[in-house]
Amino acid sequence: MTDVLLALHNPAYPDLDRTAALRGVLTGAAAATLRSVPVISEADPITGPTGKCGSS
Repeated sequence: MTDVLLALHNPAYPDLDRTAALRGVLTGAAAATLRSVPVISEADPITGPTGKCGSS
């Protein structure tokens, strides 16, 4: 399964479904297994599987 976490800069439209556009730029294998494209704001902290925030 492939999940794409999409972080948007303001004032992007967070409710716009970008799944088809992302599927078009992924490799064939990744596009075939694309499961979800959750959208977050640039202000939201990105946490890893341990719950810790990543460093930039």
